[in-house]
Amino acid sequence: MPYVIDLGLDDSRSPDREYFPPIDEELDRFIDFPEELPDELRAHLPTGIKVGDIEQGGVPDIIGYAGGPFWISKKVRDKLEELEPGRHEFVPLKVISDEPIEGKTEHGTYYLILQPIQLDCLVIEETDFRH
Repeated sequence: MPYVIDLGLDDSRSPDREYFPPIDEELDRFIDFPEELPDELRAHLPTGIKVGDIEQGGVPDIIGYAGGPFWISKKVRDKLEELEPGRHEFVPLKVISDEPIEGKTEHGTYYLILQPIQLDCLVIEETDFRH
């Protein structure tokens, strides 16, 4: 059964985000687009992401932009591995916030999906669009 995993449409749960340590434009470009990441840039991948400005609720399970990159919770990573074992490359990132979100400034480990697989077709009748 094919699935579509997507960002929600609720802008109040879409946080500001920035990598730490900060990354340069070249590495940012490789993370943003589905390209092979050269080894010399791979050594400089960030170890965390700082989120902020969430108007309501906690840190969402999927953080990202419409076309990527995506940072996902362990729950989502485990589901992707169940559906497509060994197909994706995940980089663990510590998620923090300057201001408490639901009473916390440390929000656990999320995973950056490197070189996400691009959707090239969809069989509507065989896709489960529910959560």
